Amino acid sequence: MSSSTPKGGGKRKSLAQKQAKKTERHVLDDPFKIRWPRHSDSTVESALLVVKNHVFERYAAACSKDSSQGEIRAKRNFGHRLERERELIFSINCVTKLFEQNFQFQAVFVEESLIPTRIFDHILYLCGLKGVPIVKGQVSLYLSSCLGRKKVGIVAVPANSDIKFSELVSPTLPFANLDKLPELVVRIEDVSPSAEAVKRMRLRQEAKAKQKSLVRMEVD
Repeated sequence: MSSSTPKGGGKRKSLAQKQAKKTERHVLDDPFKIRWPRHSDSTVESALLVVKNHVFERYAAACSKDSSQGEIRAKRNFGHRLERERELIFSINCVTKLFEQNFQFQAVFVEESLIPTRIFDHILYLCGLKGVPIVKGQVSLYLSSCLGRKKVGIVAVPANSDIKFSELVSPTLPFANLDKLPELVVRIEDVSPSAEAVKRMRLRQEAKAKQKSLVRMEVD
């Protein structure tokens, strides 16, 4: 009688081990690495206040025309309207596409708590190439409530906007005046899922297994 020993020497890998992955990214190394421009706290706060006041003024004018919706839903819809009309952009994918279409921005603000995740790396390079000031700060603190959102990761201000800023700095490209780009280096990054993601996947698998067992019992 053959034993029911699983393949692989009887060792079962956990879901986290199965999902663990590493990826290679080609990036520029020092001294050609682009860096975030420095702004004083007062400059960042005043600039975000300008954006916040603009949103509040525009929302107050629009809300007086249609007050039938709930406040949170009305604010969210108003944010979508601002984005459709290219008055302010709140989506990182939309900002990326507009940069690729040579859309002119006056400034880009990103949530500083999300910067370690590197989701804004390409926005930093695009701002450097286009000479657009980019600012990291507490974007969600200033804009989430007036847009009816839990978090705001990015807000881009078009060049033709009524909002005006001063003292904002764009990132500099150390390799801008070179005849050719410097050599790239390989950075190994761990892209394994988080513990929370692993837990969600495990719960989904358990739910599917339970559903299959119930179906099997009904058939029997």
